[in-house]
Amino acid sequence: MDVHFANASKGWIVSERTHILYTENGGETWRVQFSDQDFILKSVSFCDEMNGWAAGEYGYIYHTADGGVNWEKQAGYFTISQETDEVEGGNYLFDVVAVDPKTAWAVGIDTFIMKTSDAGKTWQEITTGLPRRSCSAWKQPVPILFHWRYGAVYRICGWRP
Repeated sequence: MDVHFANASKGWIVSERTHILYTENGGETWRVQFSDQDFILKSVSFCDEMNGWAAGEYGYIYHTADGGVNWEKQAGYFTISQETDEVEGGNYLFDVVAVDPKTAWAVGIDTFIMKTSDAGKTWQEITTGLPRRSCSAWKQPVPILFHWRYGAVYRICGWRP
């Protein structure tokens, strides 16, 4: 679960069952703005009141360019193999950071990092060579940083270990 406010009034929460909740009164009341398949969304981030991303289990990423009126699935998959009956799916994503209307970073299990520079039309996996550990990303005033949970902090704008 995660919460993000674009200003004092407008905010979003992501949760289980692929629910995205929205408030326009500072959190006094919330309503379901979007729901999809029964997966857990772990993170939500907006760069302004209109443009945001939500990310979670199996690599699912959703994007809005209209303040959440419409959410578009951009990435992720889940299936059960007919041959082995095992679950197959995208990487678990733990965090997403919206930088601007076209740029976002998502990070997940085993130091998986991906980035879009075209509002999510394509997502590119970023290879870092770091040990396989969980990680998170966050937006400082400038720049975006990648955090490896065991203490190392790296800039990911132009990637330098």
